[in-house]
Amino acid sequence: MFVRTTWTHVKFLLGKTSSKITFFVLFLVMLMTFVSNVLDFRGYDVIAMFHPMNILSLSYDRTAHNAGTALLLVQLLPLLVGWPAGLALAADRGLGTDTMLVARLGRKLYVTSKLTAVFIATAIVFSVPFLLEIVLNCLSFPLTATGNLIRIDAFDSDYADIIGNYLCPWLYRFSPYLAAVLGTIGFGLFAGLLACVTASLSLFVRIRFRVFLLLPVFILLYAITSLESIELAWYNYIFFFSDAPKIPLYWFSLCAALVCFCLLAAWYGCRKDCLK
Repeated sequence: MFVRTTWTHVKFLLGKTSSKITFFVLFLVMLMTFVSNVLDFRGYDVIAMFHPMNILSLSYDRTAHNAGTALLLVQLLPLLVGWPAGLALAADRGLGTDTMLVARLGRKLYVTSKLTAVFIATAIVFSVPFLLEIVLNCLSFPLTATGNLIRIDAFDSDYADIIGNYLCPWLYRFSPYLAAVLGTIGFGLFAGLLACVTASLSLFVRIRFRVFLLLPVFILLYAITSLESIELAWYNYIFFFSDAPKIPLYWFSLCAALVCFCLLAAWYGCRKDCLK
């Protein structure tokens, strides 16, 4: 019952205009990067060409060549992350459909399935465009290319130190393609988690104008950015192949805290049925 209900919510959320517009915006960002790569690197010899995964939109290594896409995504993510599905619970309450759904499903199933659907739908919207880019790059650029955009020889000891700063350096050494796929999925999951936080807020507070529910996540991301500490910058963790210094424990602690907040909100939202 939970799986079927969640899937129904996911299909509904993906069919919303806000989800389609967000997907289209991200697809355009990806497409602009792909076209730019094709124009910039056409005619390159295989020996001089860069690895297809290093020139992806979500690859931090690409900022050494052109940082425009990365800067655009850093600006767009706080604005768009809650729009496709993060306001789903608040929208149901505003339309009165939550009363009907709770009466039919029970509050526990309604809350848990809705929050799960928000997470899944947002993850799909934010990851699929960039997963498509991986396929396009594999079809358009030589798979035997090994170059990096910081132009350091792969056998140089400095390059080994740079890879050591990646979030999961062993994964890149095992397969850059697998690292790119999992990094892209991780980007989508992080977006889904932030959308789930936005949805969870509506379980604690009632706000007349739903758009204000988008502010806490927006403020959180920009507050972290304003700390001006490269080790704490959130974008260095969601962009893969980042050689910036990192504190893995900090990142996993931040994500764990957000997950705990969502679980607490779900518990509170389910418990409200018992308090009535």
